[in-house]
Amino acid sequence: MSDPLLIVSTLTDADGIFVFRVADTDGGLELVNQTRDVRQPFYIDIHPNGQVLYSITDPGGEQLVSALAFDRDSGSLEMINQQPTQGEYPCYVEIDPSGRAVVVANYNGGSVISYPVGEDGALGEAGSFHQHEGSSINEKRQQEPHAHCFKIAADGRFAFAADLGTDKVMIYALDAAAGVVAPGEQPFARVSPGGGPRHFTIAPNSRHAYVINEIGNTVTTFGYDKERGLLLEQGTVTTVPEDCDVDTHTADLCLTPDGRFLYGTNRGHNSLAMYKVDAHTGALTPNGIQDSGGPVPQNLTMSADGQLLFVALSESNKISAFHIDGDSGRLVPLKETEVPTPVCSVLA
Repeated sequence: MSDPLLIVSTLTDADGIFVFRVADTDGGLELVNQTRDVRQPFYIDIHPNGQVLYSITDPGGEQLVSALAFDRDSGSLEMINQQPTQGEYPCYVEIDPSGRAVVVANYNGGSVISYPVGEDGALGEAGSFHQHEGSSINEKRQQEPHAHCFKIAADGRFAFAADLGTDKVMIYALDAAAGVVAPGEQPFARVSPGGGPRHFTIAPNSRHAYVINEIGNTVTTFGYDKERGLLLEQGTVTTVPEDCDVDTHTADLCLTPDGRFLYGTNRGHNSLAMYKVDAHTGALTPNGIQDSGGPVPQNLTMSADGQLLFVALSESNKISAFHIDGDSGRLVPLKETEVPTPVCSVLA
């Protein structure tokens, strides 16, 4: 079996998307290819077939989502087509597990959009568009909606949009065949006022879900009913020590494949929050704070075997790899790879 590939987006005009081979168990990365002509590819995701990459393109300008044919052997990317996101500053893209629908979140103004996907991976015209409404208590950050992610459940039936501006996780039913989302039976779940939900994930057992709150520096646990797409808030824990006295904001979170450990990034405190997950209740118990190895840890990407965690350090211009101890869940720093302004990565 060939080595896994780590595809990394860079929030620059000229550096585009890097493809690295994960060359060893210490997280060492070897450059395979660099595609420079994708401007500001803020967020990316890979088709289940491994042959098409979806990327936000130029989020501050043209505001497009792109489908790019991916050649695994050479690491090359070639444009298939693009579609407008119909909203300002798109910041998240994801394809459903069946490979038939793509969803995008637009941060400025707070909207989400979905597209059907053709057999060749091309994006069809938008199947649905939803404008969020509302605000919350932080006058500087929450005067309007700010959709920050749009996460699809493993069974492809529901999609969840964390909206930083309204302190809500919006819940949508997904019709992947049509490329359409519609408000769910429960249209949203709330977090504590001023929390600012940013990224959302669902436990591998599909019984619990988690959202990391950018402004509040917390993680909220929900009970999840996967048959009806319902969320029930169960508790919230901090991501930083009690004596933290620096300006800091969370970014991303991820779970190990067995669901036993969860990690979150703190930008400003420049650390990784670690938690143990209760197998029955889904509750999080703090498991220590790990220095991220540099400023502004952005996104997290975990290997399929749950042994490596890659951290995009956007202002450090590098990807840092950590080993995950399978017994304790603690992180051990490994190798670092220079990459200009990395913001997102996916494994292929």
